[in-house]
Amino acid sequence: MKQHEVPPLRYCKGIGEKREKLLHKLGIYTGKDLLFHFPRDYQDWRTIADPPQLLAPEKTAFAGKITGIQSRRARNRKIHIIKVLLQREHLYLPVIFFNQQYLSNIFAPGKILIVYGKIDRGRYGLEMSQIESWELLERVEDIPERAAIQPVYPLTNGLTQHIMRKIIRNAFREYREQITEYLPSAFQESFNIDSLSETLQKIHFPSSEKDIQSGRFSMKIREALFPVLYWEMKKQQTIHQPYSISYNTELDPLRDFIRNLPFSLTHAQKRVLQEIKDDLFAHLPMRRLLQGDVGSGKTIVAFISALFAIYSNQKACFMVPTEILALQHFKNLTRIIQQQGLENKIRPITLLGSLSANEKKKVRRQIAQNEYNFIIGTHALFQEKVDFPDLAYVIIDEQHRFGVAQRGNLIEKGHNPDVLIMTATPIPRTLTMTLYGDLKVSILDELPPGRQKVHTRLVGQNNTGKLLAFCRSYLKENGQIYVVCPLIEESEKLELKAATRAFEEYKEHFHPYSCGLLHGKMNTKEKQEIMEAVAENKIQVLISTTVIEVGVDVPNANFMIIEHPERFGLSQLHQLRGRIGRGSERGYCFLKIQGNNSQETLQRLQVLEKTTNGFEISHYDLEFRGPGEFTGTRQHGFLDFQFLDLATNLPLISKVRHAIADLLTKDPSLNKQENQPLKQEFVRKYEDQLKYLNVE
Repeated sequence: MKQHEVPPLRYCKGIGEKREKLLHKLGIYTGKDLLFHFPRDYQDWRTIADPPQLLAPEKTAFAGKITGIQSRRARNRKIHIIKVLLQREHLYLPVIFFNQQYLSNIFAPGKILIVYGKIDRGRYGLEMSQIESWELLERVEDIPERAAIQPVYPLTNGLTQHIMRKIIRNAFREYREQITEYLPSAFQESFNIDSLSETLQKIHFPSSEKDIQSGRFSMKIREALFPVLYWEMKKQQTIHQPYSISYNTELDPLRDFIRNLPFSLTHAQKRVLQEIKDDLFAHLPMRRLLQGDVGSGKTIVAFISALFAIYSNQKACFMVPTEILALQHFKNLTRIIQQQGLENKIRPITLLGSLSANEKKKVRRQIAQNEYNFIIGTHALFQEKVDFPDLAYVIIDEQHRFGVAQRGNLIEKGHNPDVLIMTATPIPRTLTMTLYGDLKVSILDELPPGRQKVHTRLVGQNNTGKLLAFCRSYLKENGQIYVVCPLIEESEKLELKAATRAFEEYKEHFHPYSCGLLHGKMNTKEKQEIMEAVAENKIQVLISTTVIEVGVDVPNANFMIIEHPERFGLSQLHQLRGRIGRGSERGYCFLKIQGNNSQETLQRLQVLEKTTNGFEISHYDLEFRGPGEFTGTRQHGFLDFQFLDLATNLPLISKVRHAIADLLTKDPSLNKQENQPLKQEFVRKYEDQLKYLNVE
């Protein structure tokens, strides 16, 4: 909701200029925005209607008159304690607040205080010291009004639950009439969900647990609705766009190319190539997602599939996230072309952002004049004024690093070209349905023969000496090591080992072996020189940031240390681990944890010790970290879910998809009167992405 559509927040009841600034920190800019600031939890205050039977240990709400207040410092002088004695009929309860000295100016004898927290057995009897929220009343007679399930909202410093509840109550009274329903009535009936206004009331002011469940279910449907609608519309419009690309049916040159490779394709690679071929010869635009675990051979499948276009006298382009990877692909493809004597048939070139203006201009001219037919590059492929005559085939590697808009910009370079999207981060089926709903899916679920699993272990600070000794013995056997750090330079806020400091430390540890440093702030030439030195074994220990996450392939490097693994998602750690064990030798990956880590963090990292299956890991990541690990920040807005759980709500998403498909079959452009509110809300939510949909 934009600020100019309704009066500023400061004019809402209970909000002044100071609170307005605090609410802006929470992404709240209008009174109506307040209604969509949802509780993260609930507290049951219904027990305060009558004096409760206090038990320990138990969470409860208690209301009583303040009969005494003590304010003092603890013996160590670092903690300030306020002790409030509450009386309710025959019950007395000491309530203790820590380091909240300002409360002594708010609490006063005779006022009524409601507290919610855990009852503990203290030195002199029952007390409450783990207070989660509180509220002041003037009269005992006001207690029954608060005897309800109370929402617990996300806050920022300067706001309390008491203030936020009051603000949202006021906003609901003032703006409820402005809440307009956008779902068609038939859609509401088919899912048996409440109107939007009723849903918001149940979420903010539930009278029972049933209300909470009902409100949350309604919001799950509504959250699933728009990404599913986007991709279903995209799928339909892709199918109905003009398509004039034709491929030669003579496949002998492709068979010769495959036969002359220095290795045999796996059954999974052959199956995926057949799926791509079927799409290309179906005379409809291909939109296919190729998922494959690290090392499963996606790149060679991409190279071979591009030959359908190149052998049909058309162009293919291959967009990758880093220049290191683009140069590596170019080098590997050029080697295969030279081995097979196909220099005149397959003519690759790179287009990179780091090229000078004159170099870019020259490459663009050569592409426009058909001197090259396979263009490999990074963002420069769509950011520069590149003319792609006869562009028939587009490959996008690691799609989640680009996003919807960038993918759309590249595809627009051709006249509805065929598109293959690849990812080495296996995506759970639920997320595939919501994020890539317009794509068919192929899966490489087989590793090349002889590939060994990487041995992974967590290593604590106490075992650092043993780890370094193991490293030195490995280096003596002519091995190479990667050390991955999450930061380039020291951070004052995060006590993490930076790559620059780690470089100095490991140089000292591993003398006389050669150490190198690689990070994203280096220019492309520097990065390439470092990686070539690693490939030639002139550098035995490479200290790097996550710039090596994708595509770096040095078969002799089978040993990796990851500093501060808790800073990474599981899928990212799995990607990093995929840089080793790419030959016939066994790989070793050590997750070097430091300091105190929660049990949840250790449990999450132990997943990597138990499995090397990327799909299993991605499922854990979806549960632990949510969809952001797979989508990247560039997908922001598509999957901002607060209620929908992609790890467990697949049946619900499937049901929404079927309902949307049925709706679009009857009204493809949502032009019927009953669908107009849905269309307007869709346009409002996805206005930045609609240039890739024909939505008027």
